[in-house]
Formats: sequence, structure tokens, C-alpha cells
Amino acid sequence: RTAANIFFEAEAAFTTTSSPGRIVFQTTPSATIVPVERMRITNGGNVGVDETDPQSRFDVDASVGLGNIQTITSGTTALNATDAVVLADASGGNITVDLPAASTALRRHYVVKKTDATANTVTINPDGAETIDGASTRVITTQFESVWFVSNGTAWFVL
Repeated sequence: RTAANIFFEAEAAFTTTSSPGRIVFQTTPSATIVPVERMRITNGGNVGVDETDPQSRFDVDASVGLGNIQTITSGTTALNATDAVVLADASGGNITVDLPAASTALRRHYVVKKTDATANTVTINPDGAETIDGASTRVITTQFESVWFVSNGTAWFVL
């Protein structure tokens, strides 16, 4: 019996100048003996998870867990490569969230959300002279307001 497979397959007919291939990964679910495709990498480099015909570089047909969710309640917090979501409870005082240098975080996404109803603020600072949508900081003042940031390698932008 087979519990899992990795197949290296032709994705189209081979010619003397082209041999397009794909990689298919299968695992067998509990209570069955039939392997099921879980992931594939196409000849164009697209990766599909629970998607047999991925149309994007990374195409997932399921929920996705990305990065660390952390709750902060005071002071200054510097985000890093493992962070994804910050829940900021500023009921004890103003909070500062420092983004990493945009040049070290190309295509990285962060979401910062203020969870309390106080007048205290959550201030997001880019690194050094970098900006967020052209501004030197972004301030969150309202309960349950969230801001989604992405780096293009030179600055931070709000989505």
C-alpha cells in the first residue's frame, strides 16, 4: 500500500527543444487507502495547494494560516519576519509598532488592529526615513480599526 507519492510528470508532449514537467504531491487521508493530490508545481512555476490547476504563483483552495498573531499591551514592538498580525490593546497607554526596513521585507504583509475603546493611540513607524503611503507614520485611533501594510522594497503601503 502507498501512504504518499511524489510524481514527476510530463505536463505536455516533449519535443527536441521542450520538456515541460510538473511535480505532484499526494497523501492518503485517514480511513481510506486512496492517495489524494494535495499540492502541485506546474511547469510555469505556479504552486497549487488543494488546487490541481493553479492560476497564480501560489494558489490555495483552502484557509491559510500565515505568520504569528501577537497581542501587545504597552510600549514599542518591533515586527519581524515571523509576525503577521498585531492586536494592539492600548488601554494602558499609547503603543508604538515599528516596521522593519522595507528593503529587508520585500512583499511582506502586516496587519495592525487596535482592539480597545480608549483615546490612546497605536502609532506605526516605518524604518528611518522610509514612509507609509508617503507619510512618516500611521496612527490608529479607533477601536477595531485595522491597517494592512505591504512593502515594495523601498517603502510601506496601505492596502
